[in-house]
Amino acid sequence: GLNFPEAVKTLAARSGITLPQDNRDLRQDKRTEDEKKTLLKIVAEAAAYFSKELEGPAGSAAREYLRKRGVSDAIIREFALGYVRPEWDGLLKHLKHLNYTPSQMERAGLVVKRSEGEGYYDRFRGRIIFPIRDMTGQVIAFGGREASDKMLTDALWPEAEGDLGRSSFDTTLHRLRRLLGDERIVKMQDGKVSLDGTICWVDVWAFEEAVRGAESGVRSEDRNADKQRSATRNPESGIARLEKAIALYRGHFLPAEGDAPWALSLRERLRSKYLNAVSRFGRFQEESDEYEKAAEVFRRGLDVDDLSEEFYQRLMLCYHQLGRKAEAATTYRRCRETLLQKLDLTPSEKTMEIYRKIMA
Repeated sequence: GLNFPEAVKTLAARSGITLPQDNRDLRQDKRTEDEKKTLLKIVAEAAAYFSKELEGPAGSAAREYLRKRGVSDAIIREFALGYVRPEWDGLLKHLKHLNYTPSQMERAGLVVKRSEGEGYYDRFRGRIIFPIRDMTGQVIAFGGREASDKMLTDALWPEAEGDLGRSSFDTTLHRLRRLLGDERIVKMQDGKVSLDGTICWVDVWAFEEAVRGAESGVRSEDRNADKQRSATRNPESGIARLEKAIALYRGHFLPAEGDAPWALSLRERLRSKYLNAVSRFGRFQEESDEYEKAAEVFRRGLDVDDLSEEFYQRLMLCYHQLGRKAEAATTYRRCRETLLQKLDLTPSEKTMEIYRKIMA
């Protein structure tokens, strides 16, 4: 979830390397960092607002919908799910009360400037809210499974006048249903547009559902190795769901869309969840003395993130346990060359220490 400069700074700090900067860079970095902190605070305040709305009377229908979908109160609390009413300025007024400006809210992606006249309106209206977090746990964006027809019309045809936007929406929805071959797939109910999960299978939903099941299941399972091994044979166990989640991830979300903001946040969220699943499932295999399986898991992780030193470290240790010293050495060289080429950095002391011990 880190961009290139942030990754360089993080790795440099961890390795004890001081990056050269002149005073102009420092001043610019300070302004950029201050702005980033402010925007993250605004997003955090929005997340708290959405969560409170879901817990309150206005969120009763949304809570019932989540329960019918198998989302427990514990999961709602753990992932800080929220709800926003179908009004135009609820969040806007709330954040104004906290002394944030509409311009700051717009940069945080929470409000939209009106195409005609002055003023702003809430980006999210009448929907369940899913906070999107980066690898440090900070909320950086929001997503949802359904969207109001008005919000979609405003987003896709912002300059449309009168009933033209609505007409364009209706025509597009009709064409989409014909293209999919079943009008029931795309639902329109109470002004909300969504996919019917009972008719169509969505890989992203299946992946995230497996991750959620794994996160709740692994915590409830005994850490005893024998019970862990039997857990993999139970398709409802947390460990089995971790394995399922890893198998479902077939690559980055819509890579052809490049850095389009609407695709980038979801792409990074899915990627982060996948890497976390790889780390946990790989370590489980190690604890179960299944080093060949663990090595395969960590190799898959490196296919997605070849800058993850954790995966290089675990892979070297797996090869060591399997008595394959040459492959451990090859893994270390790949780590060293990748970090040098992409970040102009050397492996961390921990990685080098693992290599030295294996080669001794």
